[in-house]
Amino acid sequence: MLFKGAFTLAVLMTLASAALVGGRTLGFIGDAPAATTAVCDSLTAAQRKSLLGEKTPYEQDLDEFEDSQVCRWSLEAGDEATFVEVTVTSAQQWAADYAGSIAEQGGPSDAARRAVFRKALELGTSATDREACGLASRVFELNGAEQGAQSGVTFDEGNRRKSPRVVAEGCNDGVFVSVVAASPNLKESSTLDRRALQALGVVQRRLG
Repeated sequence: MLFKGAFTLAVLMTLASAALVGGRTLGFIGDAPAATTAVCDSLTAAQRKSLLGEKTPYEQDLDEFEDSQVCRWSLEAGDEATFVEVTVTSAQQWAADYAGSIAEQGGPSDAARRAVFRKALELGTSATDREACGLASRVFELNGAEQGAQSGVTFDEGNRRKSPRVVAEGCNDGVFVSVVAASPNLKESSTLDRRALQALGVVQRRLG
């Protein structure tokens, strides 16, 4: 499902991490040094290839960035067009970031989205884990997920400056996880959505 509404954490983190290519740890898998955090161990090369149809051998560990753990795999160093990225943050931090992002945007046209936006702004930085994941569930529903869903998937067609990308996000037990896969050749499909959600589930289980 194409989503052009409020920024998700994945979008915010992807934009921010773009400025950190050549960050703390960058290397070709199999060469030293390579990233070693749990987040960078969350998806295998085969699992990443299932999302993009091609290898992403260069690994960039952004460590603790904006209170989140971020790992990105790309075709080559500095590649902003083709990559897989995993971001892990607390549900409370996600809720605060989401509230901050929508506060800078114009009001939505539909009532359902306005209600979610109001709730996000009301919670602000004071959301509990349960409230934050509840808010995330409502965001997933707005983007087409079933009622009460703990995860959701969206597709961004991209533009001249960024590649098309699929974004799978989930919130459980106070932890918010996103998996982003981007490539100029990426096409929206139910198969891609399913694989993105499967990758999300793998990350959640391995980091849980």
